[in-house]
Amino acid sequence: MYFRPIQHLKSIRGWLKAMVFFWLTLAFMNQLSAQEQIAPVFKRNHVFVESYLIRHDFSSGLVSLNYARIFGKKAGTELRIGIYPDFNTTFSFPITFTWLIKPQRKHQLEIGLGLVYRLEFSESNIYKDIPAAIFPLMYRYRHKSGLFFRGGVNLIYSWPAIISPSLGLGYLF
Repeated sequence: MYFRPIQHLKSIRGWLKAMVFFWLTLAFMNQLSAQEQIAPVFKRNHVFVESYLIRHDFSSGLVSLNYARIFGKKAGTELRIGIYPDFNTTFSFPITFTWLIKPQRKHQLEIGLGLVYRLEFSESNIYKDIPAAIFPLMYRYRHKSGLFFRGGVNLIYSWPAIISPSLGLGYLF
């Protein structure tokens, strides 16, 4: 016979020891699995470059450099501040407040609103325009390594109002 009868389970004391061991093991295993189910820690800061495929009147630059911070317990809101230079005379500063749909997943939807401030340097003068409203609608793919891709459209409401497609690449930290 390959299995020997367990000798210490013939007494009540042996059964009690076995039951205590069983329940402690079960409680310990449950605690380990509960720790795995805790929501992941969100990387709340990120930097990214964004290229506007149709440039608007605010700047003739190619890319904007951006920093964003995610807020809230569920990481569903984001504030972004950027600089969009044309490396000549004009600097634009987009500031947007964005809501993230399904922020815990890899595939996300961003819906936002914000303003774009523009400064133009000409000879010894600095010209400021009335801020333009910006309404981003973006898809974001977030990889577990921290890299993310975003693409979508920005409705820029100024004179004239345009829909500008854009692509971005960034890093979460």
